Amino acid sequence: MSVRTTVAFSIVQVGGLAFMAAVGVPHLGDHSLTAGMSLHGVVGGAALVFFAFIGFDEVITLSSETRDPVRTVPKGLLFALGISTVLYALVSVAGVSVLGADALARADQPLAAVMETAVGGVSTDLVATLAMIATTNTPLLLITASSRLLYGMAERSALPPAFHRTSRHGVPGVGVAVALGGALVGVVIGNLTFVASVTDFAVYLVFVAVNLVVIVLRYRQPRRFRPFRVPFNIGRVPVPAVGALIVVVILIPGLDPAAIAVGLVLAVLGLLTHLALERWGPAKPESTMPSVDDGGMHRRHVTAEEITTLLAALRLDLAAVEWDLEQLKMGIHSELQHGRVDPDTNITDDDLIVTAKIALAHLNEIPDYYTRLATMEAQAFDEQAHHRPKP
Repeated sequence: MSVRTTVAFSIVQVGGLAFMAAVGVPHLGDHSLTAGMSLHGVVGGAALVFFAFIGFDEVITLSSETRDPVRTVPKGLLFALGISTVLYALVSVAGVSVLGADALARADQPLAAVMETAVGGVSTDLVATLAMIATTNTPLLLITASSRLLYGMAERSALPPAFHRTSRHGVPGVGVAVALGGALVGVVIGNLTFVASVTDFAVYLVFVAVNLVVIVLRYRQPRRFRPFRVPFNIGRVPVPAVGALIVVVILIPGLDPAAIAVGLVLAVLGLLTHLALERWGPAKPESTMPSVDDGGMHRRHVTAEEITTLLAALRLDLAAVEWDLEQLKMGIHSELQHGRVDPDTNITDDDLIVTAKIALAHLNEIPDYYTRLATMEAQAFDEQAHHRPKP
């Protein structure tokens, strides 16, 4: 319901930033880009400007509402990150080139001051319009993503069931209301720098957790099927994840100490709330996917009931395909046997669906793929047995 508005506003925002960058081109060289620069200033500025990048976290939060997220979300995330970084850098260079760093820092409305100096007074109205659009778009994205995050947590019993209720249009109303309330708290506080710093600290904590998990899973579940794998590794260690942790450690001290304190208090309150819900909250719902009790060992087979549930979950019509149900079952068993999912723990619902999709990719290309594969594997086994030396 909000995607069209968000896309329209984003086009205007990107166009406005590109225009501001272009305005600074004739002024390149008028002021030094590095005068007065210090390491403390760079780290402090980077810690604060990080607020401008938290929107990329919303891309991941909304992945459940994205078509083919395994393929599109990583690409969209990386492209958006690259484009935005270039735009931010160009606008910064333009601002310093037009006004100079000191004048830019003293300005109450920096971008408006840049445009007024470079283009003239008429540009003030343009900047005000762009600012209103940006100010509308950012909270819209934050409230949408936050409400979906609350919905997902309630779905996993990490929050009360009320957050999981939706309207007839599919909108998680309670989550939207709570996210809106949080935004209003920021308005009441009024100090944008302080609110941004607290938000940055919270996001830093999330980034630390995510990057640590990426590293830990490389060791605990090395053979797990990964639709997207972080590149550039030393052994099992993903270098970007380690680099991200180092950057966070460097940037956190650049935040306002009061913001760090408030962020820690909020994090502790969140942890206590989670522990309280774990202990006294409602019982967690049973999995929608039936599973086999295998005594904790890695599963190699699925039941007929699970196959039926998978057909419904993937919206598969056997009458519209060339392969049959037995081929799908053989395919899933084969992919499980070949370790396409985590071999160290029981497979999850998501693992099972991913495994079925892998099998479907082969079956849609060759309807009897797994019959042929089984025949070839049997022949290879017989040949090995035939040539194996007798004891």
